[in-house]
Amino acid sequence: MKRGFRIVNKKVLTSSLALAFLLLNLVSTSGANPSRPAPPADVLSFLPASDAVALVMGRFGAGIVSAGMALSIPLSVLTSRKNLGARARSAGFFLTPEEIKLPEELLSLRSHLKIHELTGDNSPRRPHAGLAESVLDPYVNAIHVSLLREKELNPVYAEQFAKLGVGSARVQTLGKKLLSEGPEKLSADERLSVMADQRALVWLHQQSWQRPNEMLAPWWRAAILEYSRRD
Repeated sequence: MKRGFRIVNKKVLTSSLALAFLLLNLVSTSGANPSRPAPPADVLSFLPASDAVALVMGRFGAGIVSAGMALSIPLSVLTSRKNLGARARSAGFFLTPEEIKLPEELLSLRSHLKIHELTGDNSPRRPHAGLAESVLDPYVNAIHVSLLREKELNPVYAEQFAKLGVGSARVQTLGKKLLSEGPEKLSADERLSVMADQRALVWLHQQSWQRPNEMLAPWWRAAILEYSRRD
């Protein structure tokens, strides 16, 4: 036990002496004769690896930190330049997966916007066109339903959903009436109740495409025909 304790003390003493010698050597080289090289290699050989690394980092760490602080402002100005960002984008750097390969939803949206721009179609939309898109278009329907599901999880909207009767048998009956008779047979409040119920919207989307034409109101048959021609 005493022998092991002496070995540990000897190692500690050796590290302390080497550290003191190195510090004195560094001080002497920063004084009157800075051109005289310091011999840290000989001293570091007596130190454990962790102490040697700590000493080297301690000597140069302050300079690294100071250089980082000094270069932070010009580096921020340089990297914020628009032309550098444009060059990086053209070279394929710092891009998201959606920017590398545009999703089909955005491609479809851009194509529709381009067609609208080229044709200059400014004709007024048919009544309840937004309702038709929310039911028939799978992308619009999915976005509408996801937003409703998110709001249903928020207690702030619980009172409003309760007033609209979301999830009730009344809304289910209104959804069936909407398909069989058309939106003009429902009042504005009734249409709002149906559009606020995410389960009713999912059911309407499925039924509008699966039901035979004779089970759909003429308004829906015309809306489906118009949507099919558009796509």
